[in-house]
Amino acid sequence: MILSADRESNRVFAAVQNDGKTERYECIISVCPNPVCTCNVVSLDLLPERTQSQDPNWPHPRRVVIDLVEKRLSFKKGEKISKDDLDFARLFLSKLEEGNFNLLYERYLSLKNEFSESAAPGSIDANFEYHKIETDGLLVAYNDVLPYGDQMFVTIGGKQYAVLDQFCLQPHCPCEEMILTIMALDGAGKKAEEICAIALNYGKRQWGKVMAYSDFFFRRYD
Repeated sequence: MILSADRESNRVFAAVQNDGKTERYECIISVCPNPVCTCNVVSLDLLPERTQSQDPNWPHPRRVVIDLVEKRLSFKKGEKISKDDLDFARLFLSKLEEGNFNLLYERYLSLKNEFSESAAPGSIDANFEYHKIETDGLLVAYNDVLPYGDQMFVTIGGKQYAVLDQFCLQPHCPCEEMILTIMALDGAGKKAEEICAIALNYGKRQWGKVMAYSDFFFRRYD
């Protein structure tokens, strides 16, 4: 693998074979700061390691932008890139192995989570289905609004489950209830099957099992 992570310093380094020599860089990783954007793109600013020599052929700083899902270069349309830098970016991408992509995706998720949890509410340009919220009482889950926000998990009987918290967003609704949907996880740790749903009144601190979502809606508008 050409990428390695120093867990103590949280820094990432790259060693790239280029023109018969090994070029070593520190990788500064950045992502789109928009908390609701799911572009899956990371930008790597590659800073060559310092050397005491005055070698005129010593590598200069590079920049590589990668779509982690499509596993392709993702420079912005119209961005001016020299042929040398573009050739290097292609070389860099061609040498990435699956473990490298996993490392980059971990950093991507971590950075997106930081942006999501620190974003001011007024700065989040979320897309809501206003008609369904107003007319059908559609509930909206926290992670539907902030896909990279913190997620909740619970351990039951030695097994871990995800908790999907859904809220009423009708501006004039006086309810203080929410639904917690308990989801089983598959082998990859992804939500796979709904186990049950719990109605929680966070004002009265009361809860009850929801047999069907219609039960919850009837109780809200009763």
